[in-house]
Amino acid sequence: MQIRSAMLDDAAAVGELMRELGYELTDAKTARRLEAVLATGCDKVYLLVEGDDPLGLVALRRAPALHRALPIATITVLVVHAGARRRGAGRCMIEHATKWARENGCCSVGLTTRISRTEAHAFYRAVGFESKSVGFYRNLDD
Repeated sequence: MQIRSAMLDDAAAVGELMRELGYELTDAKTARRLEAVLATGCDKVYLLVEGDDPLGLVALRRAPALHRALPIATITVLVVHAGARRRGAGRCMIEHATKWARENGCCSVGLTTRISRTEAHAFYRAVGFESKSVGFYRNLDD
């Protein structure tokens, strides 16, 4: 397994992985979103691959924060293909995210996850994350 930067040509693989999380994204919509994210300058998207097969995806954001002296890193997406779970893929991507955050001068790495994803919660605790807050969101689509 190796991690490489995602490119626009990877939109179909990114879309397939996002659909595993329950997001209804066509490949065309994924391509537009991937292009927008990569253009920000503060976001990076990485694919975990084995040969040509995409096994996972981690998307990262680096941003300054008023409440911290140094920037913070946020894992905005983390997904492992169902067929690749329990093989160390998630741990590999977390290690990559942590290394990336350190190399980019960040003081912490955070993430959010749906309340219903209890297996993910157990995984995040197992790799050193702790639950420190409660997130609230308001959908603006309606």
